[in-house]
Amino acid sequence: VDEPVRGGRGRPFGRSKAIRLAALAPPAVALVVIAGCQSHQSAPSSPPPAAPTQTQLPFPGLIGPKGLAVDAAGDVYVTDSSTNPVIKLPAGSDAAVKLPFIGLKDPVGVAVDSAGDVYITDNKANKVVELPAGSNAQVELPFPGLKMPFGIAVDGAGNLYVADYSPRVLELPPGSNTPVALPFVGLKDPVGVTVDAAGNVYVTDCDVSDNTNNRVLKLSAGSGTQVELPFTGLKNPKDVAVDSAGNVYVADGDIIVGGGARAVFKLPVGSNTPVELPFVGLKDPLGVAVDSAGDVYVTDNSNGRVLKLPAK
Repeated sequence: VDEPVRGGRGRPFGRSKAIRLAALAPPAVALVVIAGCQSHQSAPSSPPPAAPTQTQLPFPGLIGPKGLAVDAAGDVYVTDSSTNPVIKLPAGSDAAVKLPFIGLKDPVGVAVDSAGDVYITDNKANKVVELPAGSNAQVELPFPGLKMPFGIAVDGAGNLYVADYSPRVLELPPGSNTPVALPFVGLKDPVGVTVDAAGNVYVTDCDVSDNTNNRVLKLSAGSGTQVELPFTGLKNPKDVAVDSAGNVYVADGDIIVGGGARAVFKLPVGSNTPVELPFVGLKDPLGVAVDSAGDVYVTDNSNGRVLKLPAK
């Protein structure tokens, strides 16, 4: 049975079966005088659309939120370095609940499939566990030989993907006991992983020892050749997400931009130029997710909070 999450110390902001609205002055009216004609008043110009504004989701008592997932119903799932390791916020609710996982040492990645089954990577215990929908009994999945698993994703067919520091990205087909390594090459420290509706797999890769290899790779479905996506200037890419249109999102946890903030970037489909999303005050973005409406979510680890940026 899910347990309600109680507020803690808080911070001021703190595999079986897939952000500063500025007041805008009224537009100036231009009066154009043409020789031999009467004066004509031009139509007022339209102000630019206001940027969306982030909101903080009601996850009380977070210490260090990490992984993040959103299901088709809009329920939000978060892993945290606290006594509430895996937490769910149902859509439209202000009451987060603790999921009945037990014995977790360091839950990091979280994914949820279309049936409501929840999957967790336990970084310190080197395992992947599943909590089937409606059950209180978790199941350990057959991922032998893991060495610090981080990101996790599940596709519509039930294939499960895990980014592991071995370094490799593993796929476990439904009903199988034998994961297979996907043909990514030159990985240093794969962290985040996601998969789109077409079966293309995306992974963030960095090197935590010397801060190199900061890149995002894509392995198209049925292909054995990876492609590096044009995310230039990344410093420490963490999680990655993709929406239904094919736009790719990356949480970069150590990039310094204006004002010393960390950032979340979006690479629009067909573009070679990522854009920074208007989150403000980020200190250490780790997890990133996007829902069916295009709303973007991020875990701000050092600030102990989960933020949502509406699509509009």
